[in-house]
Amino acid sequence: MKNLLLLSFLLIFSAYSCQKTLSKEQLRRIALENEVMVLHDSIMAKGGKMQQLATELNNFKDKYKEDSITKKIDSQVFALTQADDLMMDWMKNYQTPAKRDTNNITTEMKYLLDEKKKILLVGSQTAQAIKNASVLRDKLKAIQ
Repeated sequence: MKNLLLLSFLLIFSAYSCQKTLSKEQLRRIALENEVMVLHDSIMAKGGKMQQLATELNNFKDKYKEDSITKKIDSQVFALTQADDLMMDWMKNYQTPAKRDTNNITTEMKYLLDEKKKILLVGSQTAQAIKNASVLRDKLKAIQ
């Protein structure tokens, strides 16, 4: 994540040094867009963990035939799937600057701030799903 931030700042610096016509607002827009992408990348990096947890939990279903445990497992696997689906939906709906094709900084900043809120929500739900699934997995391991 530090590398991505460094890359973002280098990109901004490069753009600024190559084109001295970039305004402070344009630089803020570039920084905000990079911030949104860094958030996206950090959440995407958790995808493997979510898949691993879902697999581990599903493997416990074979060992525990109790309906209450099976329901808890299904619930946590569903939460992991929902978090992944939220990320996929966000990515599908996110528009790159080329698709937005607007030169209005105010409109751009509003769009990016809205997207930042959305991706933070995706991150929050992803973290919660991972936490809850990990707790259940650890409990099931302990009673094995």
